[in-house]
Amino acid sequence: MAPRTEEQFEKIREKSRKLIINTAMELFAYYGYHSTTIEKISKKAGISKGLIYNYYKSKDELLEIVLLQGFDFFNEMSEISQIEISAYEKLQLLLENFTTSLQENLPFWKLYQNIISQPSIMHKLTKFKEYYESIFGPLLMSIFIRLYGNEISEQEIQIEMMLFAAFLDGIAFDYVIMGEEYPLNAIAQRLLRKYRKG
Repeated sequence: MAPRTEEQFEKIREKSRKLIINTAMELFAYYGYHSTTIEKISKKAGISKGLIYNYYKSKDELLEIVLLQGFDFFNEMSEISQIEISAYEKLQLLLENFTTSLQENLPFWKLYQNIISQPSIMHKLTKFKEYYESIFGPLLMSIFIRLYGNEISEQEIQIEMMLFAAFLDGIAFDYVIMGEEYPLNAIAQRLLRKYRKG
């Protein structure tokens, strides 16, 4: 049997990383961060604790990676900022991506809701906060500045941004609790109407 190539080793490593991340996301979301141990993750994934520590230094680092990888929604948002469409259309696209992400990635959003409600954990996640703030804040600011122009003050624009972000958090929270019973698309459309001009 021929020895494995570096490409084959990389595929094995990538498969292991995905298994660890998916298992950790599932257990963090179900049991919570504090009750989920590296040992629980290793047992559920069917791998050794040593292999997990080979890829991730600590449970904190693993949580941060899980959150960063689960945020495809934010990657898509960074692309929205590059598209030449109206501010309202950007808001519409942002909401469509958000509702799709909720529907397709519910375990991640369960975990996200669990984590944001625990400041003691959030303060450890510096890379995640930097990523979140570098994409979400500037995108919303650019949308709301274009949406309102000089109609309202910069302070009022900041308040509108916070209000919109709070709506998204509330929608995510309710959808996590209610699942398919929650009228997700109808709520998103109602929120969008608030910003339609004319």
